[in-house]
Amino acid sequence: MSDRALYRWASAALVLSAITVTAGRILHPSSDAAGLSSPLWGPSHILWLTGLLTGMIGLTGLYLRQRREVAVLGFVGAAAAWMGMALLSGAMYFEAIIEPGLVRLSPELAEPMAQLSGEEIRGFLIAFFVAVGLFGGGFLLFGIAMYKAAVMPKWAVVLFVTGSVVGGPQGFLPVAVATLAFLTMGVGLAGLGVALWADPEASGLHPTATRRVAEES
Repeated sequence: MSDRALYRWASAALVLSAITVTAGRILHPSSDAAGLSSPLWGPSHILWLTGLLTGMIGLTGLYLRQRREVAVLGFVGAAAAWMGMALLSGAMYFEAIIEPGLVRLSPELAEPMAQLSGEEIRGFLIAFFVAVGLFGGGFLLFGIAMYKAAVMPKWAVVLFVTGSVVGGPQGFLPVAVATLAFLTMGVGLAGLGVALWADPEASGLHPTATRRVAEES
């Protein structure tokens, strides 16, 4: 695969990720017994799972495009964020595919699953916060490296990183705050995708050639 094709696929993946994670947040029902039984529970988590998987593809292309400019800090941040997304994908798979079936087979499970104490789900909470820490912390480091590199639009970097860090532990946030964080992240993510598509190097054109074409037209 050529660099141009890789960047184009990554760009499309970033935009698709922005759409699906935002739609998933908007459709997500309440995180209680009624929400677990809602017909929107599975679809909303499938959208999040899609957003995470496509985001991993997009993140790979986004890093490769700037690997020289973001240096070691960018590599560490991107790697941590990628691992966080991989861990969260496992959680989303369970909640999208397995959990709705369990609740349909045994509706009585909905109430206990929504009201488990911290002691009963300690292992889950530890794994969840590790994943959220890698996700938010990784994107914070990668965002700092991208901002300093100035290859991608700084406004998109700021929006994406702010939304990622704030919205990571969205299950513990008020719905309005989580939704605003995901909208912010989605706009920034889409902005990065569009910028990657339009980037001269990602388009297979040298910046000088791009300016010459613009001047001649």
